[in-house]
Amino acid sequence: EAPEFVKPKDGLATSDALARLTASRERMIAVLKRASGLALGTVTAPHPLVGQLNVYQWGLITAHHQRRHIEQIRAIAGFDG
Repeated sequence: EAPEFVKPKDGLATSDALARLTASRERMIAVLKRASGLALGTVTAPHPLVGQLNVYQWGLITAHHQRRHIEQIRAIAGFDG
């Protein structure tokens, strides 16, 4: 079960949802670029299912999570591959 702050909002237009997702992704990329060269493998935060993750692991899990949603959207829309 996702925390409230990441759950989709009822009544949110698709364009607004995509804009929010894009903004969130851009913020994450900007933070990772600014942190380049720091010891990010030593900075951790808990994940509710898998435990402590470092910044690199959080980046990877986020990318894979978004990939999964892209695949779900494509399947719902009837796109192959």
